[in-house]
Order: sequence, then structure tokens, then C-alpha cells
Amino acid sequence: MRTEPGPPPHQPFDLADPAAYATGSAHSTWHRLRQTEPVRVDRTPSGVPYWSVFTHRDCAAILRDTNTFSSASGTILDSIGAPDPAGGRTVVLADPPAHAPLRALTMRHLGPAAVRAHAEAIRERVHRLVAALPLGEQDIMPALRRLPMLALGPLLDLPERDWDAMVFHAIGCIAPADPEFTRGSTTTTLQHTHAKLFHLIHTALQNGNAFADDLRSITLSDGPTSSRDVLLNLYSTLIGGNTTTPHVAAHLLLRLAEQPELWDAEPAHLPALVEEGVRWATPTQSLVRRVTTDIELGGRQLRAGDWVAAWVASANRDESVFPDPYRFTPGRPASAHLGFGRGAHYCAGAQAARLLLSSLIEELAHRRLRFSLVQEPQHLSSTAINGITTMPMRFFR
Repeated sequence: MRTEPGPPPHQPFDLADPAAYATGSAHSTWHRLRQTEPVRVDRTPSGVPYWSVFTHRDCAAILRDTNTFSSASGTILDSIGAPDPAGGRTVVLADPPAHAPLRALTMRHLGPAAVRAHAEAIRERVHRLVAALPLGEQDIMPALRRLPMLALGPLLDLPERDWDAMVFHAIGCIAPADPEFTRGSTTTTLQHTHAKLFHLIHTALQNGNAFADDLRSITLSDGPTSSRDVLLNLYSTLIGGNTTTPHVAAHLLLRLAEQPELWDAEPAHLPALVEEGVRWATPTQSLVRRVTTDIELGGRQLRAGDWVAAWVASANRDESVFPDPYRFTPGRPASAHLGFGRGAHYCAGAQAARLLLSSLIEELAHRRLRFSLVQEPQHLSSTAINGITTMPMRFFR
């Protein structure tokens, strides 16, 4: 989706239509809704009602309160009306206290300490990725798609031969309507992409895997983890990392091409550049929860069992929190944006993503590479991820 608001739409932006995100921008609609309907009832294409929430205050409240707003039924729009069968079995789909052992294990492998231990090796892989970029015109997205696995691959003990395929099928799992991934109907596409990704994970585990071994050692609320639980947790982690970081990188490079003065920033300012890039792109459009007990939110009465979509992409442009929110401004408080979530489900791979993004910018700056957009990017058809599929750029010195 385009990150600029664009002109006021002639007709309401259909938040449930994947194709709308490939050709337009929801920001003008979100701006209006924050003022007029901060909490409203929407419906899925099949008619299932759910609450849409658009302000930063309300979205942050939903993400923090895991007692009232449960993740166990699913976290994306496609879950609404069709609860995820993996509910309670993965770090993303489990609520505290069941969430605690899965979170602790995931952080052991992906958290700050693990990233610090692998930092030099990760930077070296990013160095090789950038060094391989030729001067001249190219679609930068194939290179950017490799970015997350430069960290996730070693941290999760996954063979390098499978990295590119894992990324491709992970994106296909959350963007089945995009022409690059479509294999007939949405159902057929999802069956195909899920089967491919699970096969890759299963094959990768045949020669041993430290992450899987640790998963097998913990106990969930109903007993020890199964082989299925191992597959589901690796699947969930691969989906989370591979469908977000490449697209933050793409939107950040697009912004740097359009605001070349940002290249004058000192290395010490890179963290601020990356954090603003995450706010600006907000790769996860919304996060879905299910209400566990009656509660009032934004002046509306929500009932137990209701579905809720917290539109974090709207929250990250909320004027009450971010002055001049449609301007890319490094240096905003990093704790304000919801690009990595909030609360118990704060992104476990946030530190890895920060290292990958800052290393990418460092390498481009060190090589004195400049770039310009050759033609408009093609945006991903997805209600879940604010992605880019192709972005032709010209690299030069």
C-alpha cells in the first residue's frame, strides 16, 4: 500500500479487499475514521461482523490487555469467523499464562542476547548481499526478500538452501490474492503455499534442529509439545519475520530515494532512521483479537466473543501522538509506534529486524551507493501486510 495519504477517496476504501491495497492508500480513509468513527462495526466478505479500531490509544489498549483481548482465535482478518486451529499452540496464538513458556523459548533463540551473539555474522551476510548488487537498473525486491533469513536462518538453525523458498511461500501464505502467488482460488492457493512451507520445515528438521529440540522440552497447558506443535511454531516464526522486514526495507529505501537529504545522517542516527521506517511502513496493517469479557471501548459496548481488528497502520499515523504524521521524521520517540506491537506479544524478532535494517543502510552508505526509482513500485495485494512485490531502482555512485 502507498504510504502517503493521497487525495480524499471518491468512495470509501474497502479495508477487507486485498486488491485495494495494491493500487491505493487507506490513509485518507483512516484519517477520517479516527475523527468520525474511531470504533465501528465492519463485516468480512462472508458477512461476519467485527469491530474496527483506528486510534493509537484504543489500538495500544487492545494489544496490552491480553486478558480481555485474546490472540488464541487468530490474529489476521482471515481468522474472523474461522478461528485458527493452532490457537493456544504457538507463541503468536497463545495468551498468558500459556504464552509464557513459548515466549521464553522464542526469546532464547531470537531475542536480544541471541542476536548479539550472532551480530557480526549477520552483518557479514548483509555485507555480502549489498556487495552483490550491480550498478544500474534492477528490481531490488528479490534482494530485499533475502534479508530476514540472513538472521532467522542461523538463529533458527535452518539450512541456507531453503531460505529463498521459505520466504516466497511465507509471503504467499498471507497474500493468496496477489497475482505472484495465486494458484487458482484463494483456498487452493493457501493449500498449496501452506503445504510447500510445511514441507520445507519438515525436511529442514530431519538433520536435527536446536529450536525444535528446545520446543520439544517444554510443556503446554494440555501436556508436552508434539511434532505438530514444533512445525506450527517454526511456521509462525517464519511467517512473522519473512512477511514484514523486507517490506520495511523497501519502504525505507523508497523514502531515502525521495528524501536524499536523509543520507546526510551520522551513523549514530541510524537507529532513529530505522524506527521511523518501521512506523512509516507499519508492515502489519492490523492485528485481530477476540473479546473475552464485555467491555466498553471508544464509547462502544463490546461483548464477549466479538472479533476486533486493531488497525495499527492507522494508529501509527494518529495526529494526537505523532505531530505531522504524514512526514517521515527520524527522531520520534521509538516507544510510541506500534510497528512491533505492544505488550506480551511485542515482536520477538524486533532486535533482529533492527539489526538487519540498520546493517542494510550502513552498507549502502559505506559503499556510497545512491539510488533512484525507475518506475512506480507494485504493491502487494494483501489485507494483512503492507508489502511491495516489485520496485525497479537505478543504483549509482
